[in-house]
Amino acid sequence: INASNISQAVGENVVQMGDDLFNSGNIPVAGIPRLPMLVQSYEDFAKVNEVLKPYIEKQFGQKGSTVLASYTYPLQFAWGRKKIESLEDIKGLKLRVAQPEQGEFVRRFGGTSITMSAPEVPSALDRGVVDGIFTAGVGAVLWKDQLKYGYQLIVNVNNSYFIANTDAYKKLSPDLQGKLRKAADDAARWNQETMQKEEAESVKTLTGMGYTFTKAKPQEVTRAVEAMTPYWAEWAKTRGPEIAEALGKVRAALGR
Repeated sequence: INASNISQAVGENVVQMGDDLFNSGNIPVAGIPRLPMLVQSYEDFAKVNEVLKPYIEKQFGQKGSTVLASYTYPLQFAWGRKKIESLEDIKGLKLRVAQPEQGEFVRRFGGTSITMSAPEVPSALDRGVVDGIFTAGVGAVLWKDQLKYGYQLIVNVNNSYFIANTDAYKKLSPDLQGKLRKAADDAARWNQETMQKEEAESVKTLTGMGYTFTKAKPQEVTRAVEAMTPYWAEWAKTRGPEIAEALGKVRAALGR
């Protein structure tokens, strides 16, 4: 099953359960945590996740699925084979993005965004088709010989959901439903915590290889937030009043 079709496959009972990372094309409200500069920490994600829970459950429910648990992959930032140590360095670079929202961030700072699948990345870096990528340290380690710089400006998160086909789920006894939810919660927490630990180890490995890591200055974070704030509203408006309402509640919870 193609990764972007997990929502549909579970909802249509092709499979009874799935781990749905590439969800925002099918579940529009799930794209909110991926808006550039909106979520900047795991604490931010926890707040956003709580606010969005009823919206997420509703939209998955409309597709025939029940949400069992949620978690996020490690925080996303830019990595380069060419120098990326500030927002200015993005100008003129070709950067591989994992989603359209990251592409808008790149464009607003003068770069060119390129979308490609993970298997295409090594050859693209090697041939200079792209100058860098957006990922977390656990992703950068995969291509550690082809990158040199890490610019630690947290751009967004990649939120994932354990889902079950609703009809199949309802056929379970209440006891089994409870056990399934607990197993999903435990697995989601393990996923997030384990990847967070692996992220720290990955950064340590890359530092040992001579990578240049630059932590974004507070004024750069502020500048990036100011640049992307108008886009948040534009993005939500094109997706309807429910998404705009959810975004408003998220921004209130984050103070942004």
